[in-house]
Amino acid sequence: MKNKTNGSPCEAWRGYESGVAFNHAIGLYGRIRENARFYRGEQWNGVDAKGLPTPTFNVIKRVIDHAVSTVLSSRIHVALSDEGMAYMKESGRRERRASSVAALERHIGYLWDRCGMDKLFREAALDAAIAGDGVFFTYWDEGAETGQLYEGEIRCMVVDSCDVHVADCTEHDLQKQEYIILCGRAPVCALKREARARGLAEGVVEKICADDDSFIGYERVENPDDDYAKATYLIRFHRNEEGFVVFEKCVKNALLFRVETGMKKYPLASFAWEQVKGCCRGNAPITGLIQNQKYINKAFALMMKHMIDTAFSKVIYDKKLIPEWTNEVGEAIGVISGGDVGNVVKVIGTGEMQENYLEVIDRTVKLTKELFGATDAALGEVNPTNTSAIVALQAASELPFDTLKANIYRCAGELAEIWCEMLLEYYADGRCLCGEVLLPDYEELKCCVLRAKIEVGAGEKFTQMYQLSVLNRLLESGDISAEDYLKRIPEGLVPQRSSLIETMKGGDVNG
Repeated sequence: MKNKTNGSPCEAWRGYESGVAFNHAIGLYGRIRENARFYRGEQWNGVDAKGLPTPTFNVIKRVIDHAVSTVLSSRIHVALSDEGMAYMKESGRRERRASSVAALERHIGYLWDRCGMDKLFREAALDAAIAGDGVFFTYWDEGAETGQLYEGEIRCMVVDSCDVHVADCTEHDLQKQEYIILCGRAPVCALKREARARGLAEGVVEKICADDDSFIGYERVENPDDDYAKATYLIRFHRNEEGFVVFEKCVKNALLFRVETGMKKYPLASFAWEQVKGCCRGNAPITGLIQNQKYINKAFALMMKHMIDTAFSKVIYDKKLIPEWTNEVGEAIGVISGGDVGNVVKVIGTGEMQENYLEVIDRTVKLTKELFGATDAALGEVNPTNTSAIVALQAASELPFDTLKANIYRCAGELAEIWCEMLLEYYADGRCLCGEVLLPDYEELKCCVLRAKIEVGAGEKFTQMYQLSVLNRLLESGDISAEDYLKRIPEGLVPQRSSLIETMKGGDVNG
């Protein structure tokens, strides 16, 4: 891996401006801001309500949170394999390679937990719901402590998809791009400190200055303090003539560094919530839900306004005959008249609402949720009288998310293969893998054609429901006793379960 500081940032900046222009052309930035506001519940932003109440019944957040939880309810495990191992004739070498691949697989599992990938995938899935895509960026943290003589570790983070710009706007696969540009914002003082650490001349360092970059998808408020003013930086990835990845970091007027690596995969992986044919950007589901959400809010607002205006009866009186009306209890009202006072006052009753109005609103809410897979059974809003039927309905409600699951699992596998390549690039210094006593054969691993396969277990909540359903049937049929039922029931469903079992045995609960 070679570090260089010579070069110009112009090429990276041209690609960045081209990507920003494309995002503006497809309305990405405005769409992201609107989707994010509706998810947060800021659904009357910029609307002149003209005296109407402004209630928010956030159906969007309900169905999106349900979708993210459903898709990622299962535990993801990475399994590695070598495509060339089956063709190896030498048994000793095959065993060494198999042992090294197994050690590498265990270390990938350690990194998965160490980086908090379950949490990051939920964060990325929410980004995909708002912006259309979830994007991961993997990098080498050279100062990370490892407990060994060697420093440095792989890190992973979620980046905003609107901050990733590519060469071909019609290709969704990041690994097929000629270049990828990742943009971000950082304090000028931090960028200058990094530039000095890289050995740049002071004249180049002084070129780093604050800017006001308005090409930001999400609404962000920066620190107004001039001492912490920010500048936009770019990290541009491309491949050289040998096919190895080269990346460089720059600001508008200065190149901070350029690194030539020994890796062939870009350190970014992404998935789309719904892939759009012929476009590098995915389709965000919130975009299609906004009109329904607006109708629901407006319909409830009109109903509330109607109830405020007509819920109570009103009195109409002749001001020529009654100079001033009073609602005080028991107080007499004077009438200027010498004749019949029967027609002086009239009471108008409360207004009536069309009886089907509420049904239309309820139907709109119900269909909006059901078409998105958030059925009553999936949301746990049904009476649990038949647990087997509920489990079946919940399983059926997950079918619309199969494509999204496939996209996420493909991204997870791609991410694991990137990690493998980074491990062989940065770990080839004699360090041990986590939990391994013996060093793996790094040279042998570099000869492997490693492929990652994603293995997914059943979701915990559905597994518990299925276990409970089976136990209920066995107890009802008399095939097991109440004591056996309590021993096998999932943890957490019955408080003080052990004490209850002891009581049933006739033992002392307090003993």
